[in-house]
Amino acid sequence: MITARQANGTGPYTLKSREPDVKTVLVKNPNWWGLKAGRWEGNADEVIYTPIVSDGTRVAALISGEVDLVNDPPPQDVPRLTQTPGIKVLEGTENRIVFIGMDQFRDELLYSNVKGKNPLKDKRVREALYYAVDIEAIKKNTMRGLSAPSGAMLPSTLQTTPEVEKRLPFDRERAKKLLAEAGYPNGFEVTLDCPNNRYINDEKICQALAAMWSQIGVNTKVNTMPRAVYFPKLEKNDTSMYMLGWGGGTTDATLIDASTLPLADPLVAGKLWNFGGTCRISMGTVPFTLSYGTLQTYTLTGANVRRSVPLLSGMFQGNQAQLTMLVSQSVSGTAKNVTVYLLYNGVTQAQQTIAMTVDSTAGNDRTFNITFTTSRGAAGTSYPWSVELSSSTAGGPVYSVSGSLNTLLV
Repeated sequence: MITARQANGTGPYTLKSREPDVKTVLVKNPNWWGLKAGRWEGNADEVIYTPIVSDGTRVAALISGEVDLVNDPPPQDVPRLTQTPGIKVLEGTENRIVFIGMDQFRDELLYSNVKGKNPLKDKRVREALYYAVDIEAIKKNTMRGLSAPSGAMLPSTLQTTPEVEKRLPFDRERAKKLLAEAGYPNGFEVTLDCPNNRYINDEKICQALAAMWSQIGVNTKVNTMPRAVYFPKLEKNDTSMYMLGWGGGTTDATLIDASTLPLADPLVAGKLWNFGGTCRISMGTVPFTLSYGTLQTYTLTGANVRRSVPLLSGMFQGNQAQLTMLVSQSVSGTAKNVTVYLLYNGVTQAQQTIAMTVDSTAGNDRTFNITFTTSRGAAGTSYPWSVELSSSTAGGPVYSVSGSLNTLLV
């Protein structure tokens, strides 16, 4: 991307020099508009960013005074840094949630000794893995107290409540019982993919999880790799279980929901970040309410000819879902009746017809709300859902479509 090599913007600093993976130098911008407005709050005329990959070398550089600031020091070094004269440690909850995703789409896991079926499709197995996680032990021993266990899929404590954050208790015996009920009294084998240089203590967290799951009979092989190899692997959906973290510049819950929970075909590479295909647990709870939305324009040319909306589709696992869909007709053309069809496993389950309008003053948006209930097959089975549109007469105008399928996973 051109922005990776060329400076842009009107901030308080300008780029003096850049050597990728070596050093980046910024200097105070004398032409910054904020100077005249009295917005300059710093005292640094020059800022030098120096990548230091090794944790030990980075901490040593801070203690020796070679650098003035480091980000995310190793948790095991924080107590020592706190006691070091001249060093101030700033602590806080990071705007990020780290969780484990599971392949709940395939009928057989890629990396497991269970053949002919997928144990992670069974809610009881997923709950067993949840109950087997001693999250307080991970917080105390792996993260040295520098983590905030969560029962939610939200990247910030600012957007949640104690009720949402409350986790189910650690209960190893209950986990074993759930596995036996699901048909795995002796457990099974599975591989957990993890990065080793993306999140704080990412590899150590995965190793801790593997040890805990192995104690209930789920023998877990930890497959670690650098992030440069890890994420391309996930984007190919070449995984059975994986670690992922999500956060960002805002604390809005949609920042994670819109990217990591949409229901799409997980076997198509590059389909957002839901590599598991349905829902996730580990640091979150079940059930979840999931949404998937998109925006597309369509021209309905044939009378009562149904046209598919391919981006409004995915896999559904549950008993009931509601499709919320907004259809906007362009102001050109003649108003017509538009019908939206909701299909589940290839069969139309429900439909709704609404008269459109081309009167821009009255508004030409119409909201469709379609609810359907279905009898699910075997526990954990997912089926495809899709949406189709039709118009009452031929030669219709252009329609803009967006929507979401909201389903309570059980």
